[in-house]
Amino acid sequence: MEVAGIRVDARDLDALGAEFRERLEGHQRVVWELAGQGGEPRRFNINSTKQLATVLFDELGLPVIKRTKTGYSTNQEVLERLAEGHDAEIAGEILRYRKLAKLINTYTDVLTRSVDPVTGRVHATFQQTAGATGRLISVDPDLQRTPVNTPEGVRIRQAFVAEPGSMIISADWSQIELRILAHMSADPLLVDSFVRDLDVHRRTAGQLFGVSPDAVSDAQRKIGKTVNFAIIYGQGATALSQMLGVPRGQAKRYIARYLEAYAGVKAWADATVAAAHREGFVTTLLGRRRYISELSSNAMMTRTQGERIAANTPIQGSAADICKLAMLEIPKRLQARRLETRMLLQIHDELVFEAPAGEVPVVCGIVREVMEHIVDLIVPLKVDVGVGRSWAEAH
Repeated sequence: MEVAGIRVDARDLDALGAEFRERLEGHQRVVWELAGQGGEPRRFNINSTKQLATVLFDELGLPVIKRTKTGYSTNQEVLERLAEGHDAEIAGEILRYRKLAKLINTYTDVLTRSVDPVTGRVHATFQQTAGATGRLISVDPDLQRTPVNTPEGVRIRQAFVAEPGSMIISADWSQIELRILAHMSADPLLVDSFVRDLDVHRRTAGQLFGVSPDAVSDAQRKIGKTVNFAIIYGQGATALSQMLGVPRGQAKRYIARYLEAYAGVKAWADATVAAAHREGFVTTLLGRRRYISELSSNAMMTRTQGERIAANTPIQGSAADICKLAMLEIPKRLQARRLETRMLLQIHDELVFEAPAGEVPVVCGIVREVMEHIVDLIVPLKVDVGVGRSWAEAH
């Protein structure tokens, strides 16, 4: 994958960078105007924490949410809480400014510098031992943090294109971590959802709100999805309340209802954490160990973090193992058929390939077959496969 790289449309990338910068300047002007409170725009360096804090808290008199050793905090959590207030439009605008600035600094500028002048492709480095869960880590550039479900993320992926006469194939496991959780916990409700190919987020929402899945609204389904993944990542009531923007007590009730409905998940997590305390490590489905030193700490917060790692690692680590098995098997199948298709990227639960147009149908079949059957679980693995001229089209 490092040698193959992935082609980038340099002109489209330049146009994207210019587009983002123009939008960034627009956000900057709005922030300055709001800071001027109807008078002359208040010009200041938005990227300076000190100057920003002075404007927000000393000049505009917004409520102080959090303090640091050097003054007022202006981190994302603080700005999000300020933005919830009806009189803090400026906080929301600053968040939009920061989001765009990060995209420019992390993607458009970095990608432009990363394009090999000879090949016209980006050749990222994939670190095999840097990720604690066992996943490959993409660096120079980091392609794994490319936003997915945002217009900006789609726009960035449009710049990644196939060579003339070829197509990009994107194959993405659907809810692999939840399916692994169902396999490991053998929870009847969770297993049933995947065996019957039901909407697991809608079903969870039905349990949380005490209604049938058919009666679940889109907003309720979104809460169900957030709770499903919060459980996987070991998030507590405080973190969940921040993610959902609800009181901590409400988040606590969501977790309690989830664990009541999915009692098998709670039993498995409790047993996994208890075993980790006894043995000092947890294992993935393939038997790979992760030792957790945090569990022996005298500090309660550190031990709690260790327990979250213990409950999450078998799930994330198993997903990483399954992905690597598929990445080893697919090239073997391609070579056996004397196909020219190349695997280009591994991004979380997604594998990206570049295939000559004539090979696309057979390659899609091979990729789906391997990814869905590389291991045997008590629930089926499901893969979404897309094809397009660009990564965005394929995804």
